[in-house]
Order: sequence, then C-alpha cells, then structure tokens
Amino acid sequence: MSLPIHGTGPAHPLPQHGADPVVRPPWLPVAWFATTVAWLLLGAVGLVSAAPDLALGLVFSPRVVTVTHCFTLGVLTGAIFGALHQFIPAVTGVGPRHPWVGVAGFWAFQAGLVLLLAGFWTWLPGWQAAGWVLLFVGVGGAGWNTLPARRHAHRNRQVATYVTLGHSALGLAMALALVRIGDGLGWWVTSREGLVAAHFHLGALGLGTLTAVGVGSKMLPAFLGSRQPDDRPVRWIGWVASAGLLLFSAGAIAPVRPLTLAGGLLMLAAAVGHLGALGSYFATRTNRFDPAAGFLLAATVCYALAIGAGAAVLALPSLRGRGWAAYAILALLGWLVLLIAGVMHRVVPRILTLRVAGMGRRLTRVDQRLEFILTPLAWACLVLLAGAAVLLALTVGLGNPTGARHAATAYAAGAVLATAQALHVVRLVRRSSAEPAQT
Repeated sequence: MSLPIHGTGPAHPLPQHGADPVVRPPWLPVAWFATTVAWLLLGAVGLVSAAPDLALGLVFSPRVVTVTHCFTLGVLTGAIFGALHQFIPAVTGVGPRHPWVGVAGFWAFQAGLVLLLAGFWTWLPGWQAAGWVLLFVGVGGAGWNTLPARRHAHRNRQVATYVTLGHSALGLAMALALVRIGDGLGWWVTSREGLVAAHFHLGALGLGTLTAVGVGSKMLPAFLGSRQPDDRPVRWIGWVASAGLLLFSAGAIAPVRPLTLAGGLLMLAAAVGHLGALGSYFATRTNRFDPAAGFLLAATVCYALAIGAGAAVLALPSLRGRGWAAYAILALLGWLVLLIAGVMHRVVPRILTLRVAGMGRRLTRVDQRLEFILTPLAWACLVLLAGAAVLLALTVGLGNPTGARHAATAYAAGAVLATAQALHVVRLVRRSSAEPAQT
C-alpha cells in the first residue's frame, strides 16, 4: 500500500504494518523530535548537578525542579506532540485542522519552556508565569490540531479516546502548576507536597502513560511484528487510570489519606494491566531484536520496577523524600524516556526517508542508510541510559550523593550518544538531499 508524500486531504489511509504515516507540514514531527533530543541532553547534563540533591532528599530544590521539567516537558511532552502529529492523522483518518497552527504552537511551546526553566533555576515566579502562558498557547495549538480526531475519527476511536484522556490530564497538570506559580507570586498559600505529587502523576501517568497505552496499542505491535494483540485490557485501562488519578490527586491535595489510597490502588491496577499488555506484545514478537526493541524492553522492565516502587511508597508514607525521588526516576527516566528513545529509533529514520523520497532523491540508497542506524552506538546508548537510570534510582533511594552523581554522569554520557546518533542521521539526510534527483 503506497502513501502520498504530500497528501492534502483531511484524511489519510490507514497504513499497514511497516507503512509510514504522512502529515503536513512534513518537517513538524521531526522538529518536535529534534528538540526532544536537545532537551534530553540538557536535562541529562543538569541531572549531574541535581542528583546529589535528590540523594539528600531535597526534591524541591531549584536544580531538581528545573531538571525534572526538562524531562517532563521538553522530552516527554515534546515527543508525544511529535508522535501525535505524525501518527494520529493516519490512524484515525482525521488530519489536523490547520497545520500551521501546529507550527505556531511548536515555537510558542519551546519559548515558553525556556522561560519556565529560567524561572525555576533563578526561582523568579514572574518568569515562571510568563513561561506558563506561552506553554499554554503551545499546548493549545497542538491540542486544537489533534483533538478533533476524538470526535470525528473514522476508525480506531479507542486511540483517539486515549489522546483525549492524556490531553485532559495535561490540562489538569498545567492548572496545578499555575496554582503553584500563584503561590510563589503571593496570591495564595497552597500545600506544596500534595500539589506536586498530583502534578507529577497527571504528567507521568496521565499524559505519558495513557498516551503510551492508546497509541502504543497500535504502534508497538507493528514495531515488534506481534500477532494481533488482545484489545480488551486497553478498553478499561484508561478509565481506571483516569479515575485513580482524580481520586489520588484530590486525596493528595486535600489531604485525605483514604482517597489517596483508593486512587493509588486504581492507578496500580491500571499500570499492572498495561504491563501485561506490553508483555503480550513481546511474547508474540516476530521481528528481529534490534536496538529499538531493546529500548522498548528496557523501558518495560523499568516500568515494572516503577510499579513496585510506587506500591511501596503508597503503602509506606515514611518513604517520602528519597523514596518518592527513586520512584519518580524509574517512572520518568527509566520507563518513559526509554520508551520514547525506542520509538524515535524506529520512527524518525522512516519519517526522514519519506521526506527525502518526496524531494525526488534516490530512495533506495537513502532507505538503506536511514533504516540501518549506527547499531553499536544505539546499543551503547541503551546500556548507559537504562543502566544509569536504575543505578540512579538505587543510589538516590539509599541516600548516596556520590553514587548518584556518578550514575547521573553515566546517564549524561548516554544522552551524548543519543545526540551523536541524531546528528549522524541528520548528516546522512543532508548528504542525500544534495544528490541529484531522480529523472
């Protein structure tokens, strides 16, 4: 089944296994993914200085807050928006309302993130507020373009539903962030720990994991060559997780311990159900085990570790501080970042292959180059990122600042290798673009 490189209609045909979805403007998903790599590198470098604070239990220090948002907004949210602009039109049959609104949203998001992080690092609430406004504009532009898929999807409405649930969680997370910024501006007084706990879970479980459940139910089996997966778990995971998020957030903010426990148990049940679905994808895998699959497997292992750590923290409130930090590291740097890295190792080369082919270049040579990335570099990156994430969680949980710094340094080295891989692909694209077009 062939796809037009520059499709202009409101809907695109659903690709078969191995086919590539198309979106306009074609460079927008790549731009989101490129900034994802940049924020990964910046966050990993900052993590070296923030890791000792985490090991000492200083989870609200400016360095920790800044680095955390490099990963949650720069890496996680950026990668999700890139994937949605590429994947949703092909899967749901509904294209963006206006592609150039997505472009404006992209730039507003990046500018807002820079301002927000500067405000966190210097702890200037005015800068934080200005960054939040620009981020709101950027998220609104991306959402305005992709959310119509929920109402008008011609197929795969379940995927569109998960996109809506993820965006709704992101909206609530941003609302809580504004509440915290207002606290810093002296508008009111809030409970910091409860708000931050709710804010983190709305981002990591709400936006990140719910999007992974919905989009991943179609994308990951195709990557792994899995047999037709059982969709029954996907039908209930999103609703159970969303109910758990609402109860947990209300209980954490109030604070009301029974609500927190009830919400936490629902979130754990949804996470365990999703973990089982991921296991079925690997159990029926038929494709070769390449670095992309390796990243996905490592992410799944970290996901299981994060579920165990989350259950321990929920059951034992005395583990607050370093225990929460270790759990957050496994969930964010282990599960979500490794998942994103695995998806990018498979998606980005294909997007760029289609892009060069659409320029009339020699597709065969480009395809051979871009589909086969620097495999040793990819494996080395995987070992460093996955191993360092687990080691960082362990040293932080044990309260070892020196070990945490060493683990963060290894994670930064993995981010450097990921950046080198991205630059390698860009160099090949530029070289291929300079070749004569086919006649």
